[in-house]
Amino acid sequence: MVGLAATPDGKGYWEVASDGGIFSYGDAGFFGSRGGQPLAAPMVGLAATPDGKGYWEVASDGGIFSYGDAAFAGSAAGLPPSGPHRVALYGDSLGMEAGMDFTYLARAAGASALVRTYGGVAVCDFLTSMASDAASWQPTDVVLEFSGDNFTPCMGGDPIGSPQYYAKYRADVEQAIAIFRPYGTRVFLSGIPFDAWEGANPNVASLNQLYASVAAADSGVTYVDAGQAVMANGAYTQTLPCLPGEPCTGPSGTNVVRAPDGVHFCPTGNTTDEGYFEMCDVYSSGAFRYAAALLGPALAS
Repeated sequence: MVGLAATPDGKGYWEVASDGGIFSYGDAGFFGSRGGQPLAAPMVGLAATPDGKGYWEVASDGGIFSYGDAAFAGSAAGLPPSGPHRVALYGDSLGMEAGMDFTYLARAAGASALVRTYGGVAVCDFLTSMASDAASWQPTDVVLEFSGDNFTPCMGGDPIGSPQYYAKYRADVEQAIAIFRPYGTRVFLSGIPFDAWEGANPNVASLNQLYASVAAADSGVTYVDAGQAVMANGAYTQTLPCLPGEPCTGPSGTNVVRAPDGVHFCPTGNTTDEGYFEMCDVYSSGAFRYAAALLGPALAS
């Protein structure tokens, strides 16, 4: 449920669900709903007419649906968000390494960036920050990048790959989406790249499938296969051909895009944590590519 409206005499009320369903109680009459019908964006609120013989439902994209004696006078559905993009990134060490480039690319495009990343964390570690940021900063777009860590207390110790582990990640991602839904924020779930260690990749694939399935079930969410930006034809690679305009420091016109540990991006593996950023001691083509892949779809929305 996402909203409530009372009848004029206070002896009844309507509840509205995110799928547009209406539930009436007391002397509140039922005049129709969007429940069971396709939606471009979830419902976020409800208002009743002064005589209580109709109501309006409002969706997160500004769409208005009127019932009973509620008149339709237009809506903001389909309009671009006002002002420049405000893009927030929440993630773990991969997002942390890409965070500086993410911020640079956002600002170069005229957008604002908010980065909340740290190594070893999971979605649940940022839920409180997300709620605060949603209310105070109201991002137009949010990118979630989490590669499946389960080290922190909020994960409850469920083993990686267990049904409880995947259920926890799904529930936390859905909770994050619900935090931003009332603000009309577009949410992008990022895919993660394969590791050099093949034993880890079934979990990577399962997480990517989980994120894609969550996005497919929610019209306000998009899955972005960002991990492909540092892979070659869907497989792990240590080097990729240099991008136009970037420093080219690897062998035979290539750049090293993955760290010696086969997981991260810094070519030397030598990094320094600075707040929400992990700074590589040399240029990191992998971090730049991943940042661009994380940010691009949000700026294009």
